Amino acid sequence: MAPAELPVTGVACLLVDDVEAAAGYYRSVLSFEQVALLGGAQPQFAIMRKHGAAVLLQQSPPGAGRPPAGPGGPPWDAIFLVDDVEGEHHQLKIRGVDSLGEVGGNGIGWDSFDFRDCGGNLICIGQSAGQFLAAVRPAPPGRTDRWRERRQRRVAQREEKRLLREFREFHGRLADKHDVYYMFFTEDLLHWVIKAESFVPADVNLVLVGAGLAADEQRWIAEHMRRPFHHISLPVDDVTVWEFLFAVSGENFGWLDIDCFVLDQGLFTELARVDSRAALNCVWSWDSGYGFRVANTHFMFVNAAAISAVQQRGVAASPGTYDWHGSVRKFPPRKCFMSVPSAGQRALLLEVLPADPEGRPRLLEGDYFNTLVVYQLLARAAGYPVAEIRSLARRCRAPADADSTDPEDWPEDMSDELFHLYGISYYKSHDYEPGIRGLYLAAEYVMLDNTAALLPARYAGQLTSVAAELESVGLRPDAARDRLRRHLTDSRGLGAAAAERVLEPLPAAGPRAVVG
Repeated sequence: MAPAELPVTGVACLLVDDVEAAAGYYRSVLSFEQVALLGGAQPQFAIMRKHGAAVLLQQSPPGAGRPPAGPGGPPWDAIFLVDDVEGEHHQLKIRGVDSLGEVGGNGIGWDSFDFRDCGGNLICIGQSAGQFLAAVRPAPPGRTDRWRERRQRRVAQREEKRLLREFREFHGRLADKHDVYYMFFTEDLLHWVIKAESFVPADVNLVLVGAGLAADEQRWIAEHMRRPFHHISLPVDDVTVWEFLFAVSGENFGWLDIDCFVLDQGLFTELARVDSRAALNCVWSWDSGYGFRVANTHFMFVNAAAISAVQQRGVAASPGTYDWHGSVRKFPPRKCFMSVPSAGQRALLLEVLPADPEGRPRLLEGDYFNTLVVYQLLARAAGYPVAEIRSLARRCRAPADADSTDPEDWPEDMSDELFHLYGISYYKSHDYEPGIRGLYLAAEYVMLDNTAALLPARYAGQLTSVAAELESVGLRPDAARDRLRRHLTDSRGLGAAAAERVLEPLPAAGPRAVVG
C-alpha cells in the first residue's frame, strides 16, 4: 500500500546538519517519500514518510553536538515498525547504509536492528507487534468501500478488455511481426518520442504505441512519422501495455523507452539475439541481493519461449505489478490495480526467493513487485535467467545531489552507447529539490527547443512554460543546454561527442507513418 494512504500516528524529530542533503539521503538510500521541504531557498525542515510514520528533519543549530559514532541499542532517536525486519535489513544492506547493526534482541528481547543516518541519528527498525500494526495500518474497509473497489475493478477490467481487443486487431494487421521493438508514450511527450526515434535505424522494426493522446498529436504522428502506430483511446500506463504485449506476441519482441537514446545503433541487432534459454536480454539491471540480477525495462528484448515455459508450469506469465493487497497503482488518470500472486505463482516464486515471516515470497524493493519483476522471477524458476548484454547498473532510487560526479548518486549508469533519463514522463509528480528539478527542466527545455517548431502548436506553449519554471529554480533558459551538457559529461561520464548527439536538434520530421 502506498505510504500516502497510511495514517501517521507520531512524528520523529531529527536534527541534521543540512536539511536538503538529509532529505536526499532519506529519499535515495532509505526509500522514504518526501512530503515537503519547508523554509524557503535553504529549507529548515523536511517532512519524510515511510512505514506508516512521519519524520521531521530539522536544521541543527550552529555548534550543536553530535551523537557518538556507531549503533548499539537504545536510546534511539526514532523507531520504525515493519512486518519483515530481516527483509528490511537486507534491503538497507544492499543499498549501502553505513553503521548497520545486526538483527537481534538489542537487550530487550525484540527483533530489531539500528543504524546511524547521515545526520548521526540512531534509527531503530523493529518487528511490528499486533498493537503497533493496528496503529500504523488503516482500518479494514467497510462494506461500502469494498463494494466501490469491486465496482472500480470491474470497470477497469471491462475497459482494458476492449482496449486489448483493439490492440490485438492492430497487431494482427502488422505486416512484419519479426523482432519488433515497441515504444510507448502518453500525451505531451512527442518531443522525446521523435528524438528517441531518430536514433532507431530505418530497418529496425519499431512500432509506436500512444495512449490518451490529443487529436492534434494523433494527426501529427500520422502525417510525419513512418512507423506503424496504434493509439489506445483511454489513458493507460506502461504496465497495461506490457500486459497487452504478453497477450498478443507469439514472437520475440523488444521495448524502448522514449527517454532512452541508443547512440550505438548496433545494439538493436545485438539485443535482439536472445539465447534460447534466456528470459530476456537487457542492458540495465540491479542486484536482487539473492545471487542474481533483475532487469529494468528501459531497453530490453523478451524471449517468447520463456513466456511459454512459465505458462507450462501452470501459472500466469504476467509482466504486471504485484503486491499482497491488489492495491491501486499510482496512475492518476484512471483507476488501475496491481495483481495479487496466485498460489501457484507464490510456490514458484519461493523456488528463487526466501519466505517472509508470513511464508510469502520476500519483496525485493519497497512494498510491491515492480513491472516485469514477478515474470523474471517466474522465468528464472522455470530455467530462464536474465541475460545482460551490458552491465549498466540501475540503483532503484531517486537522484539526490545535482552536482555529484559519483555514479552511485544517480539512478542508473549511462555510457557513450546508451543515454537514459530516469522518469521523464512523471518527474513533475515528484517533489525534487531545486537542483534535481532544474536538471529535469533543462532536459525538457533542450528537447522542446530542438523540436517544438516541428510539433503541434501546443509544444511551443510547453516550451514557454518550461522556460518560466527554469527561471523559478534559478536557471536561465539560455543556460539550460550548457547545464545539461555539463551534467552528461561531468556527472554521468559521457564523452563530448556522445553528449552532443543527445543535445543536437533534429534536422526535420520524417514522412508519413503507417497507421493501424
